[in-house]
Amino acid sequence: MTEIGLFEVPDDAYVVPPLPEQSTASERRKRLIQTRIARGEHPLGKSIRLHDQAARVRGGEGLKCGDCVYRVMRRWPKCLIPLEAGGRVTYPRETGSESSDVRAWWPACAGFKARDEE
Repeated sequence: MTEIGLFEVPDDAYVVPPLPEQSTASERRKRLIQTRIARGEHPLGKSIRLHDQAARVRGGEGLKCGDCVYRVMRRWPKCLIPLEAGGRVTYPRETGSESSDVRAWWPACAGFKARDEE
């Protein structure tokens, strides 16, 4: 027995583990974004590479999604970088979920195109 309690607990007794950390979906999403950026991945997904000159920390120097021509403000900010396949143009990074909302402070991806380059 390692802790002093109200009753003696045998060393081989099953002790209920503490409850796991309770966090909201938004908190888990923020943690995932921070982890991806730290690994050099774009927050939208691990298959999207960061631009070589992208900012690696919030508020840091470098290219950001907010300066990209493909970041479009509709009801929510989305990345409308086109993908042409089979003569059809699609926008695979635009979904109807919060997970595809593109924050202006995010580091730019390899497909970054500055607004003034249009």
